[in-house]
Amino acid sequence: MLLHTEVFGKGDPLVFLHSGLHTGLTDFEYQRGHFKKNFRVLCPDLRGHGKSRENDLSNYFEDCASDLAETLEHYNLERVHLVGCSLGALAGLKFAKMFPAKVISLTVSGIFTKKPVNWAEMNNAQVEEQKEFLLKDEKTAAYFDNLHTTD
Repeated sequence: MLLHTEVFGKGDPLVFLHSGLHTGLTDFEYQRGHFKKNFRVLCPDLRGHGKSRENDLSNYFEDCASDLAETLEHYNLERVHLVGCSLGALAGLKFAKMFPAKVISLTVSGIFTKKPVNWAEMNNAQVEEQKEFLLKDEKTAAYFDNLHTTD
């Protein structure tokens, strides 16, 4: 799947991988502004986010890695610097494992160094919390609905 991607600046390619619920344009805004002076900054919307519409999330991180590889090929990029936070960090790690020759550097934040034993329980609790507190508020729900449209 070719990911919707915004591109800024010129130079060595630097890819920012956003966290969950966000998009390529809503995460890393300050970093993008700084690095676009010396790098070609790519900000893709990961699968199921923003304008990268996809309902099949069953093999999420492997598919994200393949999506990113296809997107980089589309932009004729052989090797890139990757930066990811949370969901984007996990997608970046999977990409680096599947396509190590395509990675110049990998910077991650917002993830555990080891998968916790109760990870599924923690993930389910976070999903429920997001539903309860974020998506029940009309203004918040409208904000995220607006982010994840095809317009």
